[in-house]
Amino acid sequence: MNQSEMFGAAKWVAPSEICANPYIRKSFFAEKIEKAVITVCGLGFYKFFINGKNGTDDMFVTLYTDYNEHHMRNGAKLGHRLICQQYDITDKIVDGENVIGFLLGQGYYHCDPPSLPYALFPIYGDVKLCFAIEITETDGTVNHIYSDVDMKWQRSFITECEAFVRGEIHNYTFEQPDWDKADFDDTCWMKTIIAETPDTDFIFSDCPTDRIIRNIIPKVINETDEYTVYDLGENVTGIPVFLSDGFIGRADFEFSESMLNGKPCPWHNMKQYFKAFLNGEKRYLKPELTWVGCRYILAPKGSVLTEFQVVHSVVKVTSSFSSSDSTLNWLFDAYIRTQLNNMHVGVPMDCPTEERAGYTGDGQLCCEAAMTMLDAEKFYRKWIDDISDCQDRNTGRVDYTAPYVGRGGGPGGWGSAIVEVPYVYYKMYGDTELLKKMYPQMLMYVDYMAAHSENGLVTSDEPGRWCLGDWCTSEPIAIPEPFVNTYFLVKAINRILEISEVIDEADTAELKKISKTAKEALTREYFDCETGDFCGTLQKRFASVCGETTLSTLKREYLDKSRSFCGTYQATNAFALDIGLGNIKTLKNLVSYYSEYGMFDSGIFGTDILLRVLFENGYGELAFKLMAGEGKYSFGAWKNKGATTLHEYWLDGRSYNHPMFGAGTRYLFQYILGVRQIKNTCCWKDIIISPADITLSEAHGAFETPNGKIGIEISRDKTKERFAIILPENINARFVYRDTDITLRPGKNEIIW
Repeated sequence: MNQSEMFGAAKWVAPSEICANPYIRKSFFAEKIEKAVITVCGLGFYKFFINGKNGTDDMFVTLYTDYNEHHMRNGAKLGHRLICQQYDITDKIVDGENVIGFLLGQGYYHCDPPSLPYALFPIYGDVKLCFAIEITETDGTVNHIYSDVDMKWQRSFITECEAFVRGEIHNYTFEQPDWDKADFDDTCWMKTIIAETPDTDFIFSDCPTDRIIRNIIPKVINETDEYTVYDLGENVTGIPVFLSDGFIGRADFEFSESMLNGKPCPWHNMKQYFKAFLNGEKRYLKPELTWVGCRYILAPKGSVLTEFQVVHSVVKVTSSFSSSDSTLNWLFDAYIRTQLNNMHVGVPMDCPTEERAGYTGDGQLCCEAAMTMLDAEKFYRKWIDDISDCQDRNTGRVDYTAPYVGRGGGPGGWGSAIVEVPYVYYKMYGDTELLKKMYPQMLMYVDYMAAHSENGLVTSDEPGRWCLGDWCTSEPIAIPEPFVNTYFLVKAINRILEISEVIDEADTAELKKISKTAKEALTREYFDCETGDFCGTLQKRFASVCGETTLSTLKREYLDKSRSFCGTYQATNAFALDIGLGNIKTLKNLVSYYSEYGMFDSGIFGTDILLRVLFENGYGELAFKLMAGEGKYSFGAWKNKGATTLHEYWLDGRSYNHPMFGAGTRYLFQYILGVRQIKNTCCWKDIIISPADITLSEAHGAFETPNGKIGIEISRDKTKERFAIILPENINARFVYRDTDITLRPGKNEIIW
C-alpha cells in the first residue's frame, strides 16, 4: 500500500525542534460511538494513550524493518517496508471531548550509540508519527480523525537516551501529570510540523509483537547502606519496575548477566543503563521505550526493585523434553529461554543486550530449532521478508544482518540465510508460494558467490566488509574462511536444487555446474587423499593464523589429552562430509578425533554440522556424549557454572545470552527421540521415527506440527527398551530401529524390545 491507501488524509507529524522522546497529543470530539479503530505508525517506537488509558498492551512497536530509503555504502539498493498497526479502541473513546497522546522514542529509526564504535545502524530519520481513527456512529455515520499540524507537542520526562540499545535517563521534575487527558491545559505546548512521508511500502503484519509475558519477584542477595542487589534467578529480558520511597536526587541502576565482588559485573553489563532524577515523590519508575537484558540488578538506596516484567515477542513454547541426563535437560531449557530472550520487534537477534541485531548467521542456524520448538510461523514469515529486503538488488549480496545494519559476518554462513530460512520454513509449514517468490533472489545470491570466487573457491565479499568462515571456535579460528564459505555455496545450491523440484523450475544446469566446480576446488585445495583429512594439519593452520611464537602455548592448552595434530580440527571433516566429500578415512578420523577429545573445539557452524554428521552416519552415541559432556568446552560446563542461557563463547567472552550454539537442540527431537521428515516431504505429514541407538536410559518429548502433536517416550534398561509413540491423525509414520521397520497408526503405539 501507499501512504493514502494506509492512512487516508492523515499527515506525518513531528516535533518542531529536535527531540528524541516527545509527548504529542490531539483533542477530538466523538459521540454515539458504535466502533472506533485506529491505524497508526510511530517511528521508531511509540506508546499511545486515550483519555489517560493505555491504548495497547503491545510494546516496542513499530516492528523493526528496513523502514525507508537511507544512505547505503557502495550504492546498494535494498527493499523497504513499514509495518503499521491497527487497534480497536472502541472501549476507550467517550461521548464528548477525547484526547489521544503519544510518547515517541527513536528505537531503531535513529539509533546511533557512540559507546558502540562499530555500530553501523542506518539513520532513517527523526521521530515522527501518523495515524487515522475511523469512528462509526450508531446510525452508521463514519467520521475520521487524522494526525495533522493542529496537534501539540512537548518534551517528556525522558531527557536523554544515548540510543535505545543502551538505556534511558528520566527527570521526573519535568513530568506533566494527566497530559493525555481532556482537561489538561496544553496552552504552553508547541505545535507539531509536517514531516516527510517515508518512501516505502506500507503494510500490515500478523507478526507477534512484544508484550509482558510473566513477572518475576526478585530475590535480595546483597544489601549495604548504599545499595541492594537482586537476583532474578535467570537471565532474561524485560522491564525492571522500581519503587522510590521519596528520595530526592539522582538514582543510578545497574544491570548485568554476572556478579563480581558482590555487585553486577560491569563486563557483562553491555553498557546498559537506567538513571532517574527523582523529585521526592513516592513513585514507580521503569524504562519506557527500551528493554534490559540481565540476571542481576542493583538499586541504589531509596529505591527497591518490586518486580521484573519479562518481555519478548508473543511466541508460545510448543514443545517439551526431559531425559535421564541433566545436561540435555538443561540444554533444552537454556535454548528455549535464550531464543525467547532474543525474539523482539519481529527479529531473531544475536543478543538482547549490546547488539540487538538480526544477524543472518545466527538466525539461519537456529531457525529450524525455533520452528520445531516454538509457535514461530508468523514470526519467521516476517523475518524472511527482512532477509529479502537486505539483499542488494544490484549485486545479489545478502547482508550479515536483517534488517540491514552493516556489521560483521561472512558471505556463506550469513548470506545463505536467503536460501536456508525459506527452505526450512517450507519444510515446516509447506509454503510453496514463498519459495516461488524467493527463488529469483536465491539465484542472485549464488551468482554473487560465484562472482566472488577464485578457481572455484569463495574468497572475498564486498570490499571493506568482513569475510568470516566459522565463528567463536574454542581456540583461535584455524579453519580456512574460503573452505567454509565454499561449503555454504554448495549447501545453498543443494537446497535450491531441492526447491526447484518443488516449484517445477527445470533450468538448473548452471547451478549444478557451479556446485561441481566448487566441490572440485574444495577437494583440490584442501583434501589429503592419503590421510583422508581436509585443510591440512592443525599445527600448520595455527602457525599461519597465530604465528610460531604462540604455537607452543596453544599446543599445551589445546591438546588437553595429547591429541595428535590431525587434520579434522574444528569439525573440518564434518563440513566436507556434509556435502558428500571425502572418503572412508574422513569419517573414521572425525570419529577418532572427537572420541579422544570428548568435547567441542568447533565454532557456531561447525558444532551444528559435527553433531548432524555424527548422528546421520550412525555415531549417535558419540554425538550424544558431546551434547551431554561437561568438559572445558561444552554445554555441561556452562550448566555447571550456573548458567540459565547459552553463551556467545565456549569460555567467558562478552554475552551470556546468545542462541547460536543452540542450533543443535533440534537434534534432541530429530535424533535422540528420532522424529524426522522423510526426504522431499513437508509439514510433518510423512515421517520416520528412528531414535539414535544410545545409552540414554530415559527420554521424553513432544512438539506441535501443522498436522498435530507428536509425542515420544523412550526408556531403556539392561533387559529391554520401550518406545511409546503418540501420533495425530493424517500423519504417515514408520518406526525404524536396528532391524525393525514398522508402520505406525494414529494414537498410541507401544514397541518393546
